[in-house]
Amino acid sequence: AVLRSAASHFPARRYTLVAALTGALGFVGNLAATMPLTLALAGFGWLPTFLTVGLATVSYVLVVQFAVREAPHEAAGRPKQVAVRQLGRQVTEAWRVPGTRLGFWVHFTTSFSPSVLSLMWGMPYLVRSQGYTETQASGLLMVLVFGSMLGGPAVGAYIGRRPEMRMPLVITYLAGSAVWWGLLLGWPGRLPLLVLVPALVWVSLGGPASMIAFALARDYNPLSRVGTATGVVNVGGFTAIAVSMWLVGVLLELTGDSFRIALLGVVALLVLGSWRVAVWWRRARAAVFQAQARGEDVPVQLRRRAWDVQIPEPREPMRDGERRLARADAR
Repeated sequence: AVLRSAASHFPARRYTLVAALTGALGFVGNLAATMPLTLALAGFGWLPTFLTVGLATVSYVLVVQFAVREAPHEAAGRPKQVAVRQLGRQVTEAWRVPGTRLGFWVHFTTSFSPSVLSLMWGMPYLVRSQGYTETQASGLLMVLVFGSMLGGPAVGAYIGRRPEMRMPLVITYLAGSAVWWGLLLGWPGRLPLLVLVPALVWVSLGGPASMIAFALARDYNPLSRVGTATGVVNVGGFTAIAVSMWLVGVLLELTGDSFRIALLGVVALLVLGSWRVAVWWRRARAAVFQAQARGEDVPVQLRRRAWDVQIPEPREPMRDGERRLARADAR
């Protein structure tokens, strides 16, 4: 809902930065829910702490309710109700757009690695496999949070100025992730901090890179369908997170707590997602070239590359005399 509202209020060049700032604020909330909340519980007790949190939440809800509009100059009133059948049609139409499908796979491939480490398997990996204490492991995992917080606005500002660099940044991140995961899983013995910390910093950039997926959904869908397309894209990331967490757990049980083998499940999803990103990047570029050939406005002007899908040049319509000759030849 936040991204849908941002798409209505901000132009395409600023949307990615706004989306990245939104994600960074989300990480601030994550931080507030950890150490500060723990200290407040210890110092003030449960009732005062959660009463304060509840009042802050209600205040935020009131501000959003009375100060935030779905779109600029929006007329007051309740939003239109959408029938279930129409909703299914909107999802289908959004899914058919190559830009939406590309965004789905970009979000699938970039967002799950930092989530898998920060939410579930990072702590046991660092403690049981690498031999760090729980305190040291917690400090190392904070690298993922701060990397995403700082990297999000930087990436958003850059691609807001250079939208043609969105997919090259995604490809660079995926290639670098393959290298770092290879080091994490192939390094003999305990990983030194000089390897582990840069690897975690790089993995943390998956959150900022995943914001590019929402920019693709916004650019290649009409505004009335951006919310649906954003939801479709978001499903990609959460699907990858859920599958990778489950897959690592299954492999741990099968291999007797071998994280070196279990985390290959993350690499497998990274390879799958990278392949689908490459496929749909070419198809999305082909759709843009077709739109350019028809004289339509496109979000980003592209230059054809040797690896692009070859599209036949549009033929000029035949004149009346040419049509008669063609029919005569056909006889």
